[in-house]
Amino acid sequence: MRLYPPRNPLRRCGRKIPFSPIPRKPFRPRRDGLRRAGVRHARRYGRRPRHAKAGGKFGGTMRPICSIVMPTRDCLAYLPKAFASIRLQQVEGLEILVVDDGSTDGTDAFLAGEAGHWPALRVLSTDGIGPARARNHAIERAEGELIAFLDADDVWLDHKLSRQLAYHAANPEVALTGTDYRFVNEAGQTFSTFFDLVKPDEFFFGAPAFQRLADPCAALLGCNLIGTSTAVARTEVLRAVGGFPTDVPSASDWALWLKIADRHPVAISGATLVDYLDRPGSVSKNIAARIAALHAIVDAYADRTSPAMVKSVRRVRTQIALVEAEADLAAGRTWASLVGRLRAFAGDPSPEIARGIAASLLVGIGARSI
Repeated sequence: MRLYPPRNPLRRCGRKIPFSPIPRKPFRPRRDGLRRAGVRHARRYGRRPRHAKAGGKFGGTMRPICSIVMPTRDCLAYLPKAFASIRLQQVEGLEILVVDDGSTDGTDAFLAGEAGHWPALRVLSTDGIGPARARNHAIERAEGELIAFLDADDVWLDHKLSRQLAYHAANPEVALTGTDYRFVNEAGQTFSTFFDLVKPDEFFFGAPAFQRLADPCAALLGCNLIGTSTAVARTEVLRAVGGFPTDVPSASDWALWLKIADRHPVAISGATLVDYLDRPGSVSKNIAARIAALHAIVDAYADRTSPAMVKSVRRVRTQIALVEAEADLAAGRTWASLVGRLRAFAGDPSPEIARGIAASLLVGIGARSI
């Protein structure tokens, strides 16, 4: 019996391959693009690459590369956009953990419908335990080596997650990453980004590439540069530090980032990769709770003696005085507001605070004359 060699696909290029009766492996073109991030991550950590698409099941020895943690309570109006933004990421090996914290607006029915399109979606039910405890509930059950946080009313922009996963795969010693984010209102209007408002002194300002903070704890204490929906962190680190603190009434995310930054490297990107919804009634709008949280957080680091930490503590206390002054002014306590601004000016004699003092004086004089 005569053996005929198979058709040679390279003959058109003028090259010949010697015939061999041993069957060759079929040619598979290399897949490039966003979905390679999951393969690179798997090879970095010494496991076989996974090729399950986003939303695939993870059984047996397969483990998701990243777990997305999303707490929600009565946010049905915002959930479709949040899920659509996850689809835009086009990253393999995702697990989605949604903590329904006692919603009464039909969120459970929506999530049940989404489960048919997302086999890797796991819905966890809690009874009004709050965002910090809800996130911790999901962290304890997450299977991914990394956890990405997304609030139910926020939206990820294109390629946000793939860029962070690729960076973590190339830098496994980095425990936490974050990016810039922009503010949007419920009408869809976009405003300034967070970094545009706070104008951080760090070298990464406006730079799209991830760069490590030289002194991460001092940098994050001086200003909370990581919005919750921009954060990606290693699961084992989150568990080791105890997750989100539940003993502060607000800013639990900031307290958590500081605990991580005090022990591990942190990297920040100046790229704007998240839309943050600024809506009335959100948790971050509770001024009294936020003031109490700011005092508790800064007091935990007030005994640090390094120049960077001393500068950051002074900066935070200036911000606390300004927030208290704004609260006093809103409550009609004009002269108390003036005293607070003077205290802030003593810590940071900037033109902005001076203008605030002048405005308070005018308001106080006007009120006194009436």
